Amino acid sequence: LGPSQIIATPVLHNNRIYVAIGQDPAHGRGRGMLHCFDATQTGEITKTASIWTYDGIERSMSTAAVHEGLVYIPDLSGKIHCLDADSGECCWVHDTKAETWGGVLVADGRLYLGNKRYFYVLAAGREPAVLSEIRLGGPAYSTPITANGVLYVATGRHLWAVARQP
Repeated sequence: LGPSQIIATPVLHNNRIYVAIGQDPAHGRGRGMLHCFDATQTGEITKTASIWTYDGIERSMSTAAVHEGLVYIPDLSGKIHCLDADSGECCWVHDTKAETWGGVLVADGRLYLGNKRYFYVLAAGREPAVLSEIRLGGPAYSTPITANGVLYVATGRHLWAVARQP
C-alpha cells in the first residue's frame, strides 16, 4: 500500500534533486511521496541528504517541474500539487478528477498537463487558477513539450501541435 518504486525521472534544480515515488498504475492507487535531496553530498548519504519529504500525494509516475521557487507534481489520482521548493510546504492542490500519468510542463507562466479526460492549462504560482480545460479526443499519457514556439501534446489518437497566431 505504501510508496515503493521510483518510476518518474528525477529533476535536478539548484543542487537539489526532486523525485516522486509511485508504482505502475496496474497496481491501482496507493500512497506516494515526493522527496527533495541535497545533490552536493557524496558517499553514503541515505540519512544526511534528505531536505524534505511530502507525503500528501498518491502514487506518482510523473516527473516534477520546478519553476520560480515552486515544485509542481501530479499524482496518479489526478491531483496537481504545488509545493514550496525550499520547504516542501504545500501551497495548493487541484483535483482534475482523472488518472494522470504524465508530468507538468511550465512555460510562459502557465502549467500544461494532460490526463485521461482533459488537457489543462493553469496559471503558475502560489494560487491555483484553471485557465482552460480542453477535450482532446483521447487520453494524454505523456508530458507535453514545446519546441520553436509550438506546444505539442500526444494523445492515444492524435499528436496536437498548437502555435500562437502571428
